Amino acid sequence: MTPHGPDTSTYELAIQQANEEPKQLQADTLAFMFETNYMPRVTAAALGSPHVDRNYYKCWEGLRPHFTGKDANLDHTSDSLH
Repeated sequence: MTPHGPDTSTYELAIQQANEEPKQLQADTLAFMFETNYMPRVTAAALGSPHVDRNYYKCWEGLRPHFTGKDANLDHTSDSLH
């Protein structure tokens, strides 16, 4: 899987906020997402670029799991899902 998503501090801040009101992004911010059924691959030229952030993976260090399944309201015995 290709890493994606917000860094640890952004994620932790977002899940602590009680409201879900939209927030305006700061100036000079660009975020985009695309979906494909193809396997994304990084080219050798991209890996060899001097612009590669070799420490990018560190933004996810400290990311803790928050889903325990205890809050899930799932009824596995219901026929309504069939």
